[in-house]
Amino acid sequence: MFATSVKLTQPHYIEKMTFEAKDMLLLIDDYKPGITARERSEMREKAHRIFQNAGNRVGRGRDTASREDRPTRYPRALAFATGEEAPKSESTVARLLLLNLAPGEVDTAVLTEAQDVAADGVYARYLSSFIGSIAGQYTTHKQTLKKTHQALLVEARKQKLTHARLPDTVASLALGWELFADFIEGIGALTPAEVHELRQRGWKALVEAATLQGHTQCEEQPAEIFMTYLRSAISSGLAHLSTSEGNAPPYAQQWGWRRDQHSDDDVFQSKGNWVGWLPAPSQSALVYLDPTSAYSIVERVARDHGEVFPVSKQALQGALDDAGLLAKKSKGNRTTTVRYCGQAKRVLCLRQADFGVGTKPRNRPLRRK
Repeated sequence: MFATSVKLTQPHYIEKMTFEAKDMLLLIDDYKPGITARERSEMREKAHRIFQNAGNRVGRGRDTASREDRPTRYPRALAFATGEEAPKSESTVARLLLLNLAPGEVDTAVLTEAQDVAADGVYARYLSSFIGSIAGQYTTHKQTLKKTHQALLVEARKQKLTHARLPDTVASLALGWELFADFIEGIGALTPAEVHELRQRGWKALVEAATLQGHTQCEEQPAEIFMTYLRSAISSGLAHLSTSEGNAPPYAQQWGWRRDQHSDDDVFQSKGNWVGWLPAPSQSALVYLDPTSAYSIVERVARDHGEVFPVSKQALQGALDDAGLLAKKSKGNRTTTVRYCGQAKRVLCLRQADFGVGTKPRNRPLRRK
């Protein structure tokens, strides 16, 4: 049953509706990122709050004016959202099943026909009958649904989806599809062979959507975004890395340096902000990043792209670790301590290979101007 349509700009009202619209489909309409960086940040925070609560089935605790606990309103509706783009937070997206529609993918002729059928009340009558059939077998369903869901979950896990939450999402939606297929077969609307095909089509569609979402999540994980923006900052001259003595490293132009056009010698000038350094040739496969400097420059690049970097500096370190991008770390800490210009610094240790830069040193020494 369709409850109503609400705007994402009304987070408190949405929380109220997701509680009151028990077992209904609640449309959260028109998620869009906003124009300014502040608007985008605020909208993403609202989306994060709403979608995480819905995915976790938890509500926000509040106090009354007299500081007494109010009853927690946890989500009981099935939230369905539309928008111009998907939320950027990995943990938020993991609680959704994304369906991307490109221009022209919706057959407007078929849509118009479906709208006419809906206007005649056909869908409402079938939905009413479906709900009635579920209610009539409620006791039986209470005993069997958990087992059916568990069997579907086992099958979903065999699909090797990229995020641990996706199999449960697929299994839960497939369970609803199975119930509807049972209903269609029970009223004789389709033959057993046609119902079997209907079940297969539904399962295939859910797995394909989850698989595509998993690929998208890999591309949009904070660690990947960080590396993309950092490489962009270095190649565009917004940031640079040096040697441990502060000089130009081998392959200087690929590490944010530019040749001095006013010098006949092989002299390079650093461009942009310093974000780290390369160790001695014996450890030439590594890169040491200053956590604060690197994070700041990536935040700046994100703003220049009209985006807000999705995680905090501390959460980023965890994301880099989870992605296997940290080449070295101290026990109990994701950073390691090394010396730069004679001073000990805590750094993030990555691999040069992840920056796409060669490691063979030049025959001719480079000097910083």
